[in-house]
Amino acid sequence: MACFFKFTDLAKIASIKAIGVPSDEWGQESRTLMGKRATARLENLQMTHLIALREILGQEMEMDEHSAGCGRRGMVEEVWKRKVTEVEGHLTPESELFELLDIDLRGGHCGECFVLLGTTIQRCLYKAKELPRSV
Repeated sequence: MACFFKFTDLAKIASIKAIGVPSDEWGQESRTLMGKRATARLENLQMTHLIALREILGQEMEMDEHSAGCGRRGMVEEVWKRKVTEVEGHLTPESELFELLDIDLRGGHCGECFVLLGTTIQRCLYKAKELPRSV
């Protein structure tokens, strides 16, 4: 099967899975097989992926005319900030930020502000999906 693919194609396919393995868990044998250049490219991909995910999570929650004056917006923003802090604590390079969907919405929150929270989560998921997945 390998004869139908170029070596670089196989490296790209392998890097999709390898992005989830922390570089400190790569053995010397694995590093030797990958080569210095491929190892550096994969480490760079992991690092840029983590930085991009943190930038995505660092963005503020959406705002509109209603939320600017809503007395309950602060409660929804607090839910957002707690979830972002929780996700950042367990962030890995292969994350697609689906963890944001597991959020506790109980309480006396404003429905319109919840819509903005959903829009914010959706925006984060789309941006995370656009990140490169292979070298």
